[in-house]
Amino acid sequence: MTKRELWFWLSGIPGIGAMTARALLKEYGSLEELWKLKTEIVEESGLMNLRQKNAFLYSREKDAIKRRFDEMTRLRIEMVTCEEDIYPSRLKILYDAPIVIYYKGKLPDEDTPTISMVGARDCSGYGREVALHFAASFADAGIQVISGLARGIDGFSHQGALEANGRTFGVLGCGVDQCYPRQNLDLYLEMMEKGGVLSEMIPQTKPLPANFPMRNRIIAALGDAILVVEAREESGSLITVDQGLELGKDIYAIPGRIMDPLSAGCHHLIRNGAILAQSPADVLAGFEHYEQLTLPLSGGKLVLDSKEEKVYACLDLVPKNTQFIVNETDLTPQEVMECLDRLEFRGQVREASRGYYMKAGLF
Repeated sequence: MTKRELWFWLSGIPGIGAMTARALLKEYGSLEELWKLKTEIVEESGLMNLRQKNAFLYSREKDAIKRRFDEMTRLRIEMVTCEEDIYPSRLKILYDAPIVIYYKGKLPDEDTPTISMVGARDCSGYGREVALHFAASFADAGIQVISGLARGIDGFSHQGALEANGRTFGVLGCGVDQCYPRQNLDLYLEMMEKGGVLSEMIPQTKPLPANFPMRNRIIAALGDAILVVEAREESGSLITVDQGLELGKDIYAIPGRIMDPLSAGCHHLIRNGAILAQSPADVLAGFEHYEQLTLPLSGGKLVLDSKEEKVYACLDLVPKNTQFIVNETDLTPQEVMECLDRLEFRGQVREASRGYYMKAGLF
């Protein structure tokens, strides 16, 4: 068994996490000694419970380990161990830092700023547009975007960064050989080229519910700051926030409508000291010490004619139907449609669904 195969073995023992693995290494001296432990010593160990001891003993099948290791290599999955120089330094602040990180694509650049973006899986159209716009703005400024490749805000955060030709990284709650959810497969594949996906979980690990709180601590650690776009009051995103607070990260939150349950978590964070983020510039202000950033954000003032101004002014990130716009502007239906066509052509509004229009980002 090579040393890398031994790291692969130790990181994949069911029920033995990073803290237990480190305790075992400290107690028994090395990977090689750990592999050779006699059954009676394992059974007498006070570092593992009965289930962990059984998993440890049954895991030492050399041929099976080598087959899985070779399969990982065939799939071009990389691994970095906690003793290597390229191990992400941002993870070292975790008291239970992973002993191995598996990845496809690249790892986040150590010298480039990062932001973790999290939020609701069942997000609103407002949340989607905010995530896309903020992520694109961060990418334009030179910030790497970290998220969890989940449905909703995570996926739109990755998408926004990619559309701006930025670098984005997904932390998975399964092996990196799998895309979960499958609806994000296109993102998963594109991220291999413009960033990467990573996990502490050995390839072939299924996306079990218990895995996701564990991966959240990695999302929290990899970001220099954390932005919550949309979250219910009892939201998994707030677990990431709690972990970020323990690590001393700045927390930003997007405000929403006061009666919207999807904004309740963000409003709770703001009441309790999170930084209000009304525009990407509010977040970028916290990154000004990075000299390589492209600050301030580029972008000029919109130039609209008087009718277009009326139409644009009554839109926001909540879709409005054309009759609402007619009523608000006192323009004819034909005039409204002509304005909407011009605004849509210039990328300033978009049709969210048939006959319903919204701003295409924040200006």
